[in-house]
Amino acid sequence: MTALTLVQSIAKGQSVNSDFSFYYCFAGLGSNMGSMQPTIRINGTKLIYTYEQNSYYGQKYKSPDTICKATIRQSSIDSILSLIMDIKDSTIYETNPCIMSGGIHNMSIVTNNDTTSFTLHNTFHRTALKISEIINPYLPKDKNIWATEQDIIDCENCWTAMRKRWEKEKKKE
Repeated sequence: MTALTLVQSIAKGQSVNSDFSFYYCFAGLGSNMGSMQPTIRINGTKLIYTYEQNSYYGQKYKSPDTICKATIRQSSIDSILSLIMDIKDSTIYETNPCIMSGGIHNMSIVTNNDTTSFTLHNTFHRTALKISEIINPYLPKDKNIWATEQDIIDCENCWTAMRKRWEKEKKKE
């Protein structure tokens, strides 16, 4: 399906979901290593939210715990697809080097033969944030994907400070 066909289908209110799947997990690092963290899987319109041990030393030793199951509306899937349509790269990696512990948000959207993935190390991405805002209403209020615009701003501020420090060091040489 081309981007133009996708836009035309969404505009006409037609379903564009033939093989939609979504995966999100948070993997704890540092003091969060080995802790139970959110995992969300959507296949078609069926959502399953579990807590799983997504990071560990050696091997997993905790069993997943199902939090909820839901049916996601086709319009929500179409909204997610329209958000990722303009992303030129199929893999997006962001990191905030100013945070040593924390964790990694992993998000993947697969439809037909196309995969868009986010690996977000102690930060978030604006498109992934919009996607989480679409998914969160299907989740228990106290179990939402915990990402905010502030996470992104903090990361941008970190990189700005690091660049200034590097420039200062260059001038000393």
